[in-house]
Amino acid sequence: LITLYPNPNNGEFQIALNDLIPDRRYRLEVHNYLGQSMWQDSFISLSETVNRSVVMPNVANGMYVLSMFIDDRPVTQIPFILNR
Repeated sequence: LITLYPNPNNGEFQIALNDLIPDRRYRLEVHNYLGQSMWQDSFISLSETVNRSVVMPNVANGMYVLSMFIDDRPVTQIPFILNR
């Protein structure tokens, strides 16, 4: 359903979403391990596939978590490493 690449990355990465349900509200969030929100994006799916390019230039090296929500319900989390 969701892929993040590359992992590890330098603060620039891609998120690929597949098999989405059209007309549903999706939210993507990146948090550090302290729970602080570093990036987020929300959208209504118009197709089964969505790709997002993410650039986080002012974020420190470390472990982060990408979370996906459908209609405000948590669906999955992907840990990743940011290393410049």
